[in-house]
Amino acid sequence: MVCRKDKFFPTEDVSYFNYVDTRAAALNDTDAETCRTACLKNCSCKAALIRYGVNASHVNCYLPAQLFSLFSIKPDDVHYNSSAFIKIQIEPTTRSPASNSNKKVKASTILGHVFGALFGGILIIGIGFLLSRKGKDEKDTDGRKNLEHSKPGEITLLVDLLKIKAEDNNLSDIVDKENEDVQ
Repeated sequence: MVCRKDKFFPTEDVSYFNYVDTRAAALNDTDAETCRTACLKNCSCKAALIRYGVNASHVNCYLPAQLFSLFSIKPDDVHYNSSAFIKIQIEPTTRSPASNSNKKVKASTILGHVFGALFGGILIIGIGFLLSRKGKDEKDTDGRKNLEHSKPGEITLLVDLLKIKAEDNNLSDIVDKENEDVQ
């Protein structure tokens, strides 16, 4: 079973910290191709690391699930040879159902926030509109319309009416005789 389509990036003359313990090897006294195949079949394997002495057909194979630092070696100084075949993914893996359901939860949370903000904005605009309309419709305490909130056409009509009454000498008909300020 191959977990996904991977290929190997080969490196020569590198060592790994775990080489000091031959019991940590996944396969002992095997060949490099068997080691690489074992890594491809193991989904958690990050690299096929091989270590051998004089004979390259008898290797110790390490299949680490975590790959830490590799370091360069000189085979003549350490008296062994080693290579690393690091797995490189060439085809993306399919997402698990758990990650898809997690995305659905995130999407619904985001949609909830967007609609909540939209509703809140509409509510605030509606309240502001109603309050501004209430201010325009306010009347003075004596029941007449407040001129501060009148439209320009209403003021012109009122001024024209006053002119007509003044020309006819009937201006006293529209004056509130009970108002102390007029008196």
